[in-house]
Amino acid sequence: MKLVPITCAQCDAPLRINEGTSFVVCDHCETQLHVQKSQEGLQTEIMEEILHRTDALAKEVNALKAERRVKSLDRRWRSRRRYLLKKNEAETQANPAAVFGGLTIFGAVAAMSSDHWTLGIMLLVIAAVLAAAFIRDKRGIEKARESYRRRRRKLIGSMKAPSAAQRGTSQSA
Repeated sequence: MKLVPITCAQCDAPLRINEGTSFVVCDHCETQLHVQKSQEGLQTEIMEEILHRTDALAKEVNALKAERRVKSLDRRWRSRRRYLLKKNEAETQANPAAVFGGLTIFGAVAAMSSDHWTLGIMLLVIAAVLAAAFIRDKRGIEKARESYRRRRRKLIGSMKAPSAAQRGTSQSA
């Protein structure tokens, strides 16, 4: 193979490498170098700088991906929230259970005041069951909201957590 003269990008020491070599370590300063072909010929680039740029790009890409996941989660939540609110509004406006529950309580009070205790107690139990169903629907919205908030906090927390590359470099230091 033909030997090619180049210089170290770190210390400008002359290097002689085989043609086609992609990586070399400078004999003078021991810097790891990447050999590249350019219009001017062969050049060396410090590997540490390449790794630093690559890590910075990886962080930017990960941040953009996390931001996209948060935006997607926000869009899905807005859609689900609209659905739940419309469903809840429709059920509240035309909910026979709510109307029947109100009438049941009224009937229970009327029955108890006219010495029909058994009927009054039965009507109160029915009203309590209907109220529990209504409250359960309201809690469903709150549970969905809390689930959304928890997932959003987790995504945002993952954006702040160090990447695997950062953890690997900090452990070796």
